[in-house]
Amino acid sequence: MSTDYLSEMSFLSNLYIDQTSAEMLEKDLANSLREIHAQIKVVKTLGAALKHHLDDKILEGARAGEQVLLIDRFLRTALVAREPMWGWGKRFLTVDS
Repeated sequence: MSTDYLSEMSFLSNLYIDQTSAEMLEKDLANSLREIHAQIKVVKTLGAALKHHLDDKILEGARAGEQVLLIDRFLRTALVAREPMWGWGKRFLTVDS
């Protein structure tokens, strides 16, 4: 998490340096777009897996411990995918303003 924060601060500080070129900014934003698409794939996979488990009623037949482990895995994956998306949203708002 700290490396994400540091890279985000580095990106934002580079925006205000006089030597920031349009090519460098375009490259950074293209990398961000690739990262967003990668996270979207993770979220789609997570949503499909959760729908599969709920539709097939796998959770109903599982014991309580198994249910907790499955739900915990879904929740952790969703939280991991959410954090970078917030950062990229902030980056977009900063660059767009």
